[in-house]
Amino acid sequence: MTDQANIHQLPENLPIPVDDGAADHLTGMHLPPVPLASTAGNLVHLSVLEGRTVVYCYPMTGPPDRNLPQGWDEIPGARGCTPQSCTFRDHYAELRALDTRVFGLSTQDTDYQQETAKRLHLPFELLSDQDLRFAHALGMPAFEVEGMILLKRLTLIANGGLIEKVFYPVFPPNKSAEEVIYWLSQNPLR
Repeated sequence: MTDQANIHQLPENLPIPVDDGAADHLTGMHLPPVPLASTAGNLVHLSVLEGRTVVYCYPMTGPPDRNLPQGWDEIPGARGCTPQSCTFRDHYAELRALDTRVFGLSTQDTDYQQETAKRLHLPFELLSDQDLRFAHALGMPAFEVEGMILLKRLTLIANGGLIEKVFYPVFPPNKSAEEVIYWLSQNPLR
């Protein structure tokens, strides 16, 4: 079983992900018209949302009753999904004050994500791209572990469905929300 304390903290000496250029093409793209199931029971169409939207994409959260994949901590950028989600939760009011909506996105199914959203008390919806239609449409970077295709950690900021900023690679993940808030505060909507 996963030690509950460990999924909330980042171990020391995690390998730092390197920018491999796999997200360079995303800035300026339109979000694809792919409906995504959410933890609130909605189908979310990111491509048609007006205003600013932050979508932080993560590989997978580790529930306390299951082991993380073997070697998880050695995969650059894999560890830290729970701390990342918690920082977006903790900074949610600041993001909303910047007229920005927030979603988390992974390839995990909605039932799996609902457990995460409830356990972590997330005030925003998590979106499932279980069939990878959204990720493939954008050519998002991914990796495979134990037969699962998982998204590499990145954060998209879109305005009216157009991607205006991409954070990739995201490290450390527990500082992701702060980096997004800083960028939003430096790039207000006109």
